[in-house]
Amino acid sequence: MVDVDATVVIRHSEKEDAAKTWKKTSGFHPLLAFVDHGGGGTGEPVVALLRPGNAGSNTTADHVTVLEEALAQLPEQARAVDAHGRRAILVLPTRPGATHGFTARIAELDMHFSVGSHLHQFDIARVLALVPTQAWSPAYDVDGRECDRALVVEVTELVDLSAWPEDTRLILRKEPPHPGAQLRVTDHDGHSVTGITRPTGSAVCRTGVRLLGCGRSPSGLKSNLYGDRRRGRVVTTWVRDLVSSGPRSRGTPPPGATRCRWGATTAMRLSWPGA
Repeated sequence: MVDVDATVVIRHSEKEDAAKTWKKTSGFHPLLAFVDHGGGGTGEPVVALLRPGNAGSNTTADHVTVLEEALAQLPEQARAVDAHGRRAILVLPTRPGATHGFTARIAELDMHFSVGSHLHQFDIARVLALVPTQAWSPAYDVDGRECDRALVVEVTELVDLSAWPEDTRLILRKEPPHPGAQLRVTDHDGHSVTGITRPTGSAVCRTGVRLLGCGRSPSGLKSNLYGDRRRGRVVTTWVRDLVSSGPRSRGTPPPGATRCRWGATTAMRLSWPGA
């Protein structure tokens, strides 16, 4: 899996190309790609496209550039086309990547995609009113267990998806909102409703599993800025995989050490397992 996501890097305004970001800060808005876990993946960052702070979150050209550069770094066997003319690569952009142009390019490259949908693009209130209660199925987590009070349903036949790649489906997922979360106009009956747009494939109840299992990109963003930190993230990733096994090999370690200094003494505290 290839995760594509953007992050904000705060820097002083006198830095070259630093600009005002959508968070009202000054800095950069790089777009990154991570090779996700699953089938022996490493979770390392493979591409970081440096952009000004005012760069758009949903710029199709930037997403295409990052994806193509990420593919160039994958092993040849990972990019190979199978007997059905498809590549066994799942691209997981965040919601800003849910653009017609980017998903069309993914389809042209014979790959799969799974991306959160902007539900305001559809008459979602009308769609939800047409879905009978018995049509909702339990959603499953990454371990194959039913999610607590989370339900999914396919509504492909109820919306116009002609602008999306052929065989695109729209899956809706509803669940009680998280504590403190505010409901949106697209939510329904006191439940938070999200959408997943993806090509024809696995059963509806398991479509969310692909997204639920892709948490390494946000983890990588927290420990990855640009330049030296990006290279440091690669080193940390490979060291983690070499010295750890089981759940630890999928965790996100804190910085390798915390340096504490008092008086004339300097102490290095290594607290993460395997450090």
